[in-house]
Amino acid sequence: MMNINLSKKESEELKEFIDSMTWTFAKTMSNIPHWYILWDNMVTPEDKKMFYKLVDYTFKYSVERSFGKRVYKYFLFDGRKYWSMNKDAKATGLINTALMSPTEAYEKTNIASRVK
Repeated sequence: MMNINLSKKESEELKEFIDSMTWTFAKTMSNIPHWYILWDNMVTPEDKKMFYKLVDYTFKYSVERSFGKRVYKYFLFDGRKYWSMNKDAKATGLINTALMSPTEAYEKTNIASRVK
């Protein structure tokens, strides 16, 4: 179930974390531009905590979409989408991001208008 109502504090903390990370361009799929961060590159305890908060949000507050033959959970936040390649949040060591498509941006707005 999707609940996209993060508190102002949660949104600010998440945005600050996302903006502070060095995202790596996924060269192996350059035809589908996206970037990623790795758990192994998290240095501080705060970065590690925020990495797993982003993973948690990705699994809890997501929309499901097919990509190829698999279904992924996408967390739509601040004009971008975030997803894991794992089905298990605890096994996630990599988070991907890409710009939201116009359809995803519309969907996020439409869902937000219906959430109380």
